[in-house]
Order: sequence, then C-alpha cells, then structure tokens
Amino acid sequence: MSKKFAYRNGADESTMAEYRLYRVDKEGHISEAAVIVSCEDDDAAIAEAKQYVDGVAIEVWDRDRRVAVLPSTE
Repeated sequence: MSKKFAYRNGADESTMAEYRLYRVDKEGHISEAAVIVSCEDDDAAIAEAKQYVDGVAIEVWDRDRRVAVLPSTE
C-alpha cells in the first residue's frame, strides 16, 4: 500500500502532508538538498524544523508555499 499525502484542504484528517526543509546560509542561498518530512499540518512541520536550526536558517515549504523561516541560532 502506498503512503497517502494530502494538503490542508479539508481532506481526511488521517492523511499527512509532505513538507520540505531547506538550510539557508547567511547570504540567503540554499546550502544543501531539502529534508523531506511528513506532518499533519504547518505547526507540526515548524516544530519538526526547529531541530534542524543550528548555525543556519531553515525555510519550511509546502509545495510552492513558504510556511515559515526559522532564523539561525547563531
């Protein structure tokens, strides 16, 4: 059985959305490949992204929508 993904459009609550987390350097450039996480909603994706903040900012994306920017801890 394949994993089912949906975006927050009133779809079944048991579905998860796929978010991309990007590490962004001080010049605003993406510094490596995205980390893909599956979360129930934006708040859960932001909470997941917080563990990746370490010397660089993290951008959280849902498809073509930027959900949040978490600033660097340095």
